[in-house]
Amino acid sequence: MGINLGLRTLFGKHHGIEFFTRLGVVGASATTEGIGKMTTTQTYSVAVRYTYNF
Repeated sequence: MGINLGLRTLFGKHHGIEFFTRLGVVGASATTEGIGKMTTTQTYSVAVRYTYNF
């Protein structure tokens, strides 16, 4: 479970840029069984995205 926050700006008629983040309220995790045991967690992510609107 997490919280999504973002900001989008449009320029020209068709172009845009988005800045967004996801803050984990309850940490996501993944566990792999096999030769060794590996556990990863991700509590947040930050990204930038270009969009084209048509």
